Amino acid sequence: MAQSEVPLSDQLLADVVWMAESPLEVGRQYDIKVAGKKTVGTFTAIRHQVDINNLQTFSVESLALNGIGLCELNLTESIAVDAYKQCPDTGGFIIIDRLTNVTVGAGMIREALSAPVSEGRTDISAFEVELNALIRKHFPHWDAKDISKLLG
Repeated sequence: MAQSEVPLSDQLLADVVWMAESPLEVGRQYDIKVAGKKTVGTFTAIRHQVDINNLQTFSVESLALNGIGLCELNLTESIAVDAYKQCPDTGGFIIIDRLTNVTVGAGMIREALSAPVSEGRTDISAFEVELNALIRKHFPHWDAKDISKLLG
């Protein structure tokens, strides 16, 4: 099974379920826990809330108790971003109030909003790059990948 690269991003679009009496506030910092990693995030926008009775969407300024909304989230650091539909284990996260340490919401990542952060490889020697170029030139039927692109 071939491994595919998981993009890194610090800006997410996510479906959020709010589970606290006090509403989700745009601009406030929350602790975000994704697949065991804890970071800090700020909701920058609530694109809409979903009416669970008829699935229609409407604009809101904040997300109240039991509200479900599509939100934009900025993180203080880049994380590996998996869409919840592709990988529920790493595409979901919880939202924790920074003052009380209480879980106040949960989210399902739809997509990264920022361009993926490139992590250039630096452990490839010049000899390996030249050998790779030689193999790609003389043995194209091997479908060797261009490793010089990994250097960033």
